[in-house]
Amino acid sequence: MSFFKNMLSDKHKSYMNILCALIKKDLFLLKKKSKTMFFNSLILLSMELLTMGYLYPLFGMPTYLIIPTFIGWPLINIMVNLAYVFCMKYTLGAIYTGYGFMSYDLTLPLPIGYLITYYLLSFIIEASAATLPLLIIGLTLLSHLGISFQGSIILFCVLYILGLGLFASTFLGMSFWYQNTWFKNNAWTRRIGPLMAFGAIATPWFEIYKYSKIISYLMLLNPLTYLVEALRASLLYNGTFISLPICTMIIGLCYFITIQWLLQSMRRKLDLI
Repeated sequence: MSFFKNMLSDKHKSYMNILCALIKKDLFLLKKKSKTMFFNSLILLSMELLTMGYLYPLFGMPTYLIIPTFIGWPLINIMVNLAYVFCMKYTLGAIYTGYGFMSYDLTLPLPIGYLITYYLLSFIIEASAATLPLLIIGLTLLSHLGISFQGSIILFCVLYILGLGLFASTFLGMSFWYQNTWFKNNAWTRRIGPLMAFGAIATPWFEIYKYSKIISYLMLLNPLTYLVEALRASLLYNGTFISLPICTMIIGLCYFITIQWLLQSMRRKLDLI
């Protein structure tokens, strides 16, 4: 970090110092709520593991679909709910207490790019600390049940963190783009719900392709399809998922688009200089 700071101008060194101080503050606060976050995630993950590793096989689900299904709806649902709750604190804060959690942030001498970086890093750190260790434990338990995977846990973690950042930028973009009351009342049913329902989350994309080529091609218009297929491909190198390089390229493109949208959304609503 110090080597990177030496490459910056004095002005940007000051911005980086403020950013690091904000992250340290979040890490301090994270320690206080880490137990609650851990147990909440543990309860949810335990139910999913019981369902995926025990009940679904009893109903006749093939073994090769267990991990792809576990990485699908349960995992994406956790990521989406974490991102939704994260951005709702800014939306609800604006509705009931002016700018709520942003009241202090708006007084800082930070450009909008650094402020967005802080929000994204804050969410990624908190969400990763709450869920990533449990996901690794869950995948390990599934492997002990005879449900093996040949991929890379490290690659999966990297893609998972990228996915968290993509959700955070997308949901923050929506929360600043739309009116606060509209987002509170309609975002889930009109934007988030349809996106999740039509994104190859419940089953791998090629399984949908076998059933209906038209539906599978339409699902390629949904960025969630590429994210969940990338997570599956990182753990299961068996050629039955969309190519990992293609998925990574699409995710990167979506990152660029959502960040630009978030920048414009925040400028439009907050008129930051």
